[in-house]
Amino acid sequence: MSCPVGAGHDGYITDNSRKSINLYRVHPKKRVYMSSIELSRSASVAKSSRRQSFFAALPDEFDRQDYLEAAERTGVPSSTAEKWIRTFCDDDGPLEKIDHNRYRKNV
Repeated sequence: MSCPVGAGHDGYITDNSRKSINLYRVHPKKRVYMSSIELSRSASVAKSSRRQSFFAALPDEFDRQDYLEAAERTGVPSSTAEKWIRTFCDDDGPLEKIDHNRYRKNV
């Protein structure tokens, strides 16, 4: 039995998904053991609270430079801030794009 693709030198194989990480250990007698580690919801909660902190740091009306400064103050990478701003501007989102690189909170 050959090692599957993705197997490390230590014999561990990982299978990542959004809900769990499955670790496979190939036994010398070609048996496979599996243990599943459920991912905690804390990862998604942390992301949500970071997003809320970033949004709260934005003024009522702002431009690109303002949101990049807010991202820096809240520890959010600039590429993530840009993605979140686009998401916030989606239909019925908390932001409205009022001009090129100009935004307003829908309060």
